Amino acid sequence: FRRHPTPLAERAAEQAAADALAAQQTELVDLVGDGSCVRIVAGDTVVTDEGSGVAVIPASNQKLLVAAVALHVLGPDHRYRTELQSARPFGGVVPGNVYLVGGGDPVLRTADVADPQQYPAFNTTALEPLADQLVALGVTAIEGDVVGDGARYDDEFWLDEWGPEIVRIEAGPYDALLVNDGLIGASSPGNYGLDPSRTAAATFVDLLLARGITVTGGAGSGPTPSDVELTTHRVTGPDVEWRRILVEPLVLAVPPTHPLAHRDEVALADVADEPFVMRRGPSGMRTQT
Repeated sequence: FRRHPTPLAERAAEQAAADALAAQQTELVDLVGDGSCVRIVAGDTVVTDEGSGVAVIPASNQKLLVAAVALHVLGPDHRYRTELQSARPFGGVVPGNVYLVGGGDPVLRTADVADPQQYPAFNTTALEPLADQLVALGVTAIEGDVVGDGARYDDEFWLDEWGPEIVRIEAGPYDALLVNDGLIGASSPGNYGLDPSRTAAATFVDLLLARGITVTGGAGSGPTPSDVELTTHRVTGPDVEWRRILVEPLVLAVPPTHPLAHRDEVALADVADEPFVMRRGPSGMRTQT
């Protein structure tokens, strides 16, 4: 009997393809080396798996995933916003602290600090215009500190597992308020601050002083205080949003012999001519009554 050539040819072709694939896998693994990992999957079958469970430095391919997620979550029109918050200035003086609030801009920089990386960042955001806006508003002094607020993100600036060969060299620090990648300043090249928010605040203080704005305090870090205030009367203004959260009745206290002592309800017109014992000085209750 004569064997049919087709099955033999198919088996030979499959073996040749398997041998070629194995050779390519070996070549690929050798190219990757011990400093990275490779995993090839065909359907439900794992073809090659070398070092996929080993922690390594994130490769540039990860930027594609990060960019895709950012576009999906934030949208293509998103802009990182870095802003100043403070009390309203009077006569060019800001009473109290000024808060430099970070919005997560990763390329916030000043012109006096050179980017030490081999491939410097591009399309950066300059911090100087924010200081120039204070000058344009007529601010001449800040009676308090400049406080960096990076509370939008947590305080995990880098991972302990990275080690000194990665921290500040390959990655980190990361924070919602990060100026010049956390470098202290032009006078200390290569030195990073322990707290990126405070370092950013100190950099901004230098910008203000260079523009003639006096800062009586220094640089610090912390969250911006809430702008919510509880008051007994309605406050109006262009920057005020008012909400009633509680209504309490006013109670009239009179002697037992007073004509109104046994009334369940009293109108303001009934007591218009009555003498009152009032709180001294201005108060919300005095204004309403």
